[in-house]
Amino acid sequence: MRLFYQEEHKTCYHYAEKSTATFKVHHLQHDAPPAQARLECSLMVFVIEGESLIRYGAGKPFVVPAGRFFLVEPGTLFTGHQQVPTLVMTMAFVGEPQLCNIYTLENLVRDTQGASLPVDPHFTLPIRPRLREFLDLVMHCLDDGLSCAHYHELKRAEFFQLVRAYYSKEELAALFRPLLGIDHDFRRQVLDAYANGHGDVATLAESLHVSPATFQRKFKQTFHETAGQWLLNRKAERIIRQLKTTSLTFDQICFENGFSSLAYFSNFCKRVFGKTPTQLRNEAF
Repeated sequence: MRLFYQEEHKTCYHYAEKSTATFKVHHLQHDAPPAQARLECSLMVFVIEGESLIRYGAGKPFVVPAGRFFLVEPGTLFTGHQQVPTLVMTMAFVGEPQLCNIYTLENLVRDTQGASLPVDPHFTLPIRPRLREFLDLVMHCLDDGLSCAHYHELKRAEFFQLVRAYYSKEELAALFRPLLGIDHDFRRQVLDAYANGHGDVATLAESLHVSPATFQRKFKQTFHETAGQWLLNRKAERIIRQLKTTSLTFDQICFENGFSSLAYFSNFCKRVFGKTPTQLRNEAF
């Protein structure tokens, strides 16, 4: 459907470019290069058609079929590979989601306290009929060229209202589990510092102006693992990405990740992944 006054929309400073838009539509083809994202925000991923093979970091891949959606928390590298043509929609948001004007994640934690919740890192939920109708409308409007930043903000708020209405509190607690009970400001500061090149525990703590002990305690509470393990996982994810999706030589990957020799690099891969760099590069996704 044609928009009226298209140039007025596109020249407005509230017009959202695709790179910064809250909602994005991805038409992914069979055997296309793996789609990737290194996220500084949370991302809701909806598999509309087809299916996607998802891998978090260097972990084992799992299949998300059509009609399911899931949350990718900030600071996570996830990779998607399509074995069939697949239609995916994503929605980005920063910080703690507001399920409605008076119902927060803190309320959700309180209401589900003591409930038996799944802790599966591959947890997904079905796209129920009202949510599917909502996603279809947003996709049609985006295809028409309606990409005002205010439109994106309104639709993001509507999404949270819909999941509040059509999903149980236990389902929502399981979906948002990675975001429950954490210090979002601290998480953002850590991710910003890491992105700016602070790549070890001491410099991360110093950049946040806290003592190493305080930093380690807050880090464990927020990221659910030690800072050292988190940094090791980030290095492993970076190496997997470079081996799988670039033509960088082993020497280049070795140098960029701070290894003093190919022998140390190879030993790291065998210790962390159980395979040599050659085996990792040659294996299927």
